[in-house]
Amino acid sequence: MKHYFVQKKKGITLLLVIVILSALLSISIGIFNVVYGEILISGEIADSYTAFYASDRAIDKFLYLDRMTPQKLGNNATEDTTGNPSSTGCFVVEMYKTPASIFANCNNTTAIACIRSVGQPRCGANTARNVKRGFMVTY
Repeated sequence: MKHYFVQKKKGITLLLVIVILSALLSISIGIFNVVYGEILISGEIADSYTAFYASDRAIDKFLYLDRMTPQKLGNNATEDTTGNPSSTGCFVVEMYKTPASIFANCNNTTAIACIRSVGQPRCGANTARNVKRGFMVTY
């Protein structure tokens, strides 16, 4: 009677393929996360520029109005354009001209006036993920 020893190697190839494919899948997911994060950052850079220029536009507008028509603004003035969608962004700007409001809002005791503005690239109701940039000017 002959006994044959049969090696049981069935399925080792399948196991090796599954291990290699799972390693490749985990590497691919890691690369995807890095690329996706970079895409989000690049989009936020463009939004950051739009928010920056919207805030700058608000400061320039209030400086111009205060210099040319100071009676139009009065002591404390505010403008909010966040409800008006625009391709150039929107802003919230506040101007303070009384000493108490300048100290409370701008932490300055020697300024004649203080203007604070915050710009953002997307306006309206759906602004869950938004970039904001702001300025504060005292003079």
